[in-house]
Amino acid sequence: MAEEIVISNKNKIRVGRLIRIYQKEMGITLFDLIENVCSRQVATNFNKDIPAKNDEFYLGTLAKLGFTYNYRHDMDDYILNQCKMLRDAVEWYDTKMMEKICYETIKRLEPYRKYIIEYEYIRAFEMIYKYHFVSINIEKEINHTVLTFKYLNQNIIDVLSDILFKFCYKFYGFIEGTKYFEKSYEVFKLLDLSNTAYSVNKLNYAVYLLTLKYHFDCLKILSEVEKEYLLALNYNGLVLVYVRIFWLIGNIQEKSLECYEDKFNKLIQNKKEKINVILIMQGYMNLAIRYFEMQNYVKAKTYFLETISDEKYYVKSSICLKHIAFIEDDPAIDFVMKPVDECKIITNREKIFYHYYYMKCNGDDVNALIDYIDSSVLPSIGSHDSFYYIIFSNEIKQLSKTLSNNHNYNKRRVSKIMDKFRRM
Repeated sequence: MAEEIVISNKNKIRVGRLIRIYQKEMGITLFDLIENVCSRQVATNFNKDIPAKNDEFYLGTLAKLGFTYNYRHDMDDYILNQCKMLRDAVEWYDTKMMEKICYETIKRLEPYRKYIIEYEYIRAFEMIYKYHFVSINIEKEINHTVLTFKYLNQNIIDVLSDILFKFCYKFYGFIEGTKYFEKSYEVFKLLDLSNTAYSVNKLNYAVYLLTLKYHFDCLKILSEVEKEYLLALNYNGLVLVYVRIFWLIGNIQEKSLECYEDKFNKLIQNKKEKINVILIMQGYMNLAIRYFEMQNYVKAKTYFLETISDEKYYVKSSICLKHIAFIEDDPAIDFVMKPVDECKIITNREKIFYHYYYMKCNGDDVNALIDYIDSSVLPSIGSHDSFYYIIFSNEIKQLSKTLSNNHNYNKRRVSKIMDKFRRM
């Protein structure tokens, strides 16, 4: 972009908005911001998208915030290109390219941190890098991005929208009545995913519809994106579509699961070297859980045996495999469960469920198992919608079958526990 003589009205509006956002974030009063620079009305107009005539009003207030404005625009084309490349890398789930683009862009823009617009792009790339490669807990960055991301170009807006949605989905949820519903819903409205042209965010919108149990609307979007990825030969994208469908299909077309399972397995068989292993494991895990819920333990076991080698899925896979082993009396599932403190990825809640099967595998008697379910497992299940509700409701039934007629006391205890489960 050519060097500016004066700040364009479009950039004045953008800079004015950013000034007021940073003023509030830095805790600077409006009086201190405008003193010896401009009138209160001019500063108020920054929030109303009314551009001021004099560039000095912007430069003066920017200086108080530690910034300035880059009239040269010498990095605009570079930034635009990097944003486009990153958008494509995210769409193709090319994590190596994503990391490379983020790292190079941050390094190249480092000398431009004093310029307000360039700094916003630095912050955007830093947040994306942190989310994908350092830590997904980026709440501080999220709060700023919600206020500022619409002042960037559309390519980076698409990528940031993906992260904003996934963060809200994971940490806030979209279920009405829950603690953070209003916060997540405000972000969701801002993203406007129902009108997105970016396939990654179409998938996110499908996930949102799934949370609302709009199953057929969700499947329609997933089918459209599947066609897009087939035409583009985007194999990572295709796997991600099937990962989503595995969650969905059992609710509306259970018989279609095998069809999509076959598509997924043929894709892995023919294009495995071109597909991110993270997505393959997600696909195996979703198939395993779906078949487990359908009580098709033969297929569930097949896929859980694939995922148990992945630390991310080890805990749930080992719990389910041991559950299958006891129900089916299957000696083939003979691996030794790690002690809880050796599980690298495990939540406090999962520790409770995992420890039960660790106790059972190590020969704890039925009294201890019943005590543990009643005192620890039951309060941690949450509701009948929990995946672990399925496991432990089946577990209680199996325990009941093992009790002989001379175990009347324990039979009564198990019966009371079953009643508690039914009331969830």
